[in-house]
Amino acid sequence: MESDNNSARGVKERLDEPLYNSRLAQNYLEYVRKFYPGIDLKHLTAKAGLNLSELEDSAHWLTQRQMDSFNLALALETQDNSISREVGRFSAFSHASGVLRQYLRRFLTPIAAYWMVEKISSFLTKATANSVRKLGRNKVEISVAPLPGVTERPYQCQNRLGMFEALAKVFTGKFATVEHPVCYHKQGDKCVYIVSFDETPSIMWRLIRNYSLVASVIIPAALFHFLALESWLFLCLAFSLMSLSISIYSAMLEKKELSASVEKQGDSAKALLDEMRLRYDNAMLVQEIGHATLNILDIQNLLKAITETIARRLDFDRGMILLADTNKESLIFGAGFGYNSEQEESLKKASFSLNKPESKGLFVESFREQKPFLIRDINKMEEKLSPRSLDLAREMGVQSMICVPIVYEYEKESLGIIAVDNIKSKRPLTQSDMGLLRGIAAQMAVSLINARSFQRLQTSEKKYRDLVENASSIILRLDPEGRITFFNKFAQKLFDYREEEIVGKGIDGTIFPEEMNRREWISELIYSFQSSPEGTAVREESHQLKSGEDVTVSWIYKPIYDADGSILEILCIGIDITRLKKAELENKELETQLYHSQRMEAIGTLAGGIAHDFNNILSAIIGYTELALYVSKDEAKKRHQMEEVLKAGQRARDLVRQILSFSRHTDQERQPIEMQPIIKEALKMLRASLPATIEIAQDIEPEPCIVLADPTQVHQVIMNLCTNANHAMRKTGGQLKIGLHHLELTSARLRSYPELKEGDYIRMSVSDTGHGMDKATMERIFEPYFTTKEKGVGTGLGLAVVHGIVKGYGGAIRVKSKEGKGTTFEILFPSVNTTVESSDENNLALPGGNERILLVDDESAIVEIGCQMLESMGYSVEASTDPIDALSLFQSDPYRFDLVITDMTMPHMTGDHLAERILSVRPEIPVILCTGYSENLVDEAVKSMGIKEVVTKPLVIGELASIVRKALQ
Repeated sequence: MESDNNSARGVKERLDEPLYNSRLAQNYLEYVRKFYPGIDLKHLTAKAGLNLSELEDSAHWLTQRQMDSFNLALALETQDNSISREVGRFSAFSHASGVLRQYLRRFLTPIAAYWMVEKISSFLTKATANSVRKLGRNKVEISVAPLPGVTERPYQCQNRLGMFEALAKVFTGKFATVEHPVCYHKQGDKCVYIVSFDETPSIMWRLIRNYSLVASVIIPAALFHFLALESWLFLCLAFSLMSLSISIYSAMLEKKELSASVEKQGDSAKALLDEMRLRYDNAMLVQEIGHATLNILDIQNLLKAITETIARRLDFDRGMILLADTNKESLIFGAGFGYNSEQEESLKKASFSLNKPESKGLFVESFREQKPFLIRDINKMEEKLSPRSLDLAREMGVQSMICVPIVYEYEKESLGIIAVDNIKSKRPLTQSDMGLLRGIAAQMAVSLINARSFQRLQTSEKKYRDLVENASSIILRLDPEGRITFFNKFAQKLFDYREEEIVGKGIDGTIFPEEMNRREWISELIYSFQSSPEGTAVREESHQLKSGEDVTVSWIYKPIYDADGSILEILCIGIDITRLKKAELENKELETQLYHSQRMEAIGTLAGGIAHDFNNILSAIIGYTELALYVSKDEAKKRHQMEEVLKAGQRARDLVRQILSFSRHTDQERQPIEMQPIIKEALKMLRASLPATIEIAQDIEPEPCIVLADPTQVHQVIMNLCTNANHAMRKTGGQLKIGLHHLELTSARLRSYPELKEGDYIRMSVSDTGHGMDKATMERIFEPYFTTKEKGVGTGLGLAVVHGIVKGYGGAIRVKSKEGKGTTFEILFPSVNTTVESSDENNLALPGGNERILLVDDESAIVEIGCQMLESMGYSVEASTDPIDALSLFQSDPYRFDLVITDMTMPHMTGDHLAERILSVRPEIPVILCTGYSENLVDEAVKSMGIKEVVTKPLVIGELASIVRKALQ
């Protein structure tokens, strides 16, 4: 109901706010110890989710949720639903209520004690507002109203009722009578208690005394006329003796009660004096630490001052401060007190790691979680401590400990920890101690941040001074009139002025020529400041050194303003760019060469795009021709014609490869190759482009000349050298001669080729009868971008590429030339002692099988020829020209196919992406990727995706058959 009331009022429930002092729970604990000795209090509190040591600490406060859990656990253990009221009655004599009981006894009478309920309730609860109203000499009305958001329970009302009953017993020895006409838990807005109690014996006898005195006067006076004088006098004497006896007895009782009260008040006074002493020490502690934190900016001195103050003002035997190192990797000893020299040395050597997740020491956990710990028995923490921390604790003789993190609250940054313990006094550590240390830690955190900031400021100032004085830049400051106010060492060295020579002088006649207009220069600079969004100016200025030499400096000018917004100084930072300016002029010569290089890159990109489409076309030409040859084995004339078509297609394929190689778009594979066929093929191509005025001559020996190289690169070398010869003879005509011979390089001949070793080589020579070259040209002929051709013809890269290819094969290249006579290039390739096997692929039996293959290519012609090739090998083939459809087909029945062959470049989805999707469904299926050209295709990356093989178009039936079989096996 209480929760509903709060919800209806729109008030947030305060279930997890500390509202109830632990003394309330201590009354329950004492009651259970006395009347239920069989109940294990540790088990009981643990069952309620509480810590017994916290409940026994009078400085600890509990939440409503914790009180509810504790009461529920208690009711279940004791099976007594009325225990709360009984505990309330018991509280009048419990140890937990001793201080409050002594406080109430100062007031001597029950009525005064009940009157103080309103005041003392704040020591026990922050959940209610209490008021007391006197109804008579021995009767009061007490009202208790829960504060907004508080969800009080009925058991708390019963406990309070028992307390009110027991309060009178402190004075009268009897429980008070309590009526409860209005209850918060029964639709009331508060709880109202009417408390009636017996009066103390001294008060009762005082009343009897007063009545007897009145009677001793009234009764004799009334009987004066009715009694004889002697009887009347005897009656007066009797009443007087009775009144005197009653007065004496009343006084004795009152004195006895007063004596007991004074004794109790003496105890209270002693407790109050102890509390005052503690508060004084705490106040002095705060004052001294505050003084230290305000005046000490050296961290080590600060730590020493704080530990000395804690040792002097607080009742701890030992204490220490650990701080995190600069990188927050470990906690290290900063300062301490109470340790002997050996223990302090051990602490200085110890390091508590913060960057290891497995570290679980108390100090590390407190630092990481920014949480304080009060450990009353270190032996019970063995499981939670690392072996190293446990060994250190035992070495130090630690039994109990408080550990508090030093946290800079503004940034929630942990800086270190404070730890204290008692080993001599054996005084138990309390929550109050921990709370005080937390306050010290908070104040200390601010001091540490201030000290570190001060140190950083000092370091920064020193760095700034060192930077400015030792910088490899010109740094100077000018006043608004253009006079130099600061001139750093680098500037002094560059301009050759001493500081005393130049500071105070104007820039004209010193670093600028005398004829410069200083005021106009300053005005232009200020205008630049106002025009720039950054408020700075960047300029290149020509200056004059003291020696008269001219230098160029790139400046950044930044104004420094005063509080009124006027320019106070101008900061000038400059870099001597004289050499850079000179280099800039030299680099202009390279820009044209770079332009040519970029043209080559663009041509290469274009070649790659053309190659893709051209290879697709060639796939159909070569594929259909190979199929026709494979089928028609008997018709000799037709076979001859088709073989010629196939040769033409293969030459076109090789041409594409040469273009790509030249454009740096393909990787080259070395293999034993015979030079003669390559030279003949190159000469065939050249003949069509050479003018009729140029004759081609050959001096090629018939014995096979075999080298380990890439045929495309060798073809490129021949074409490049022959093309250069063509340019040399284009105007006059002449003879182009190519020679090819074996050469044994002996030690005698090595003098001409010092970079080579003895052995067998193949010597190829390309000669022309053109205009030749002079010596200077021959010395630079292999330099990149060097060319003798007119502007716009050639890039100057050809011979550099040739030189690189030959060197890469372990060979050598030489040039001989004479102006007006011609030029000869001589190349030596290492000879390979092997044979080049030639095979007629059309007559070989193709490996085949009966597996099921999914073929994907966006070109219908490629799909058709691919299907025919594969089916001719015996395979079952399903094809698709759309990768999306192919993926759906595969996903519908992943085990329907044994192999997937896919093109690389397709619309909607690339081949590698399709392969990735297929392999995610069925990781073990082999995938072959076909490509006409792909610049970004890397073998390692492809293989890491799970793709078995990569086939370069155009598709050749023999190569395709071998790769398919290899992938399937």
